[in-house]
Amino acid sequence: MSTARRRTRQGEAIHAVIREAGRPLAPAEILEFATSRVTSLSQATVYRQVRRLLEAGAIREIVLPGSPARYEDATGGREVDADASDVPPARPVTGRGAAAASGAHHHFFHCERCDAVFPVEGCAGDVEQLAPPAFHVRRHEVVLYGECAACVDKAGDDQAGHDA
Repeated sequence: MSTARRRTRQGEAIHAVIREAGRPLAPAEILEFATSRVTSLSQATVYRQVRRLLEAGAIREIVLPGSPARYEDATGGREVDADASDVPPARPVTGRGAAAASGAHHHFFHCERCDAVFPVEGCAGDVEQLAPPAFHVRRHEVVLYGECAACVDKAGDDQAGHDA
């Protein structure tokens, strides 16, 4: 027996925000951005819809070391019904062997100032050679830490304001 759920404005707004972000979003960011579309959203609704979108394979979970889960689009930008039964379930991604919505292998940049996470396209390559002899590398993760462009610009503006 199928327990089909109806599509909701909240669910559509949450998926749209994640699709359009171009980077993994934390639940608090999803709530912040999606309330501009549906003002009645709550954190509980965000978590409920994220769970449904994960189950539908529309988004994937990104977990970086020492950070809470974030979510990125897994559809390549196309809209997916979170309640469709014919969509395969998404696998959680732990940063190891992560794949962008386009299917391309990617890593992440974590801004230590604003806590945002951004995908980094490409790969350092040949990381397998870093393993000891006779070891077999199955996957790897690369997380770069620092300040994103917006935070660097803001710090420069703040510094310029103090120098005046």
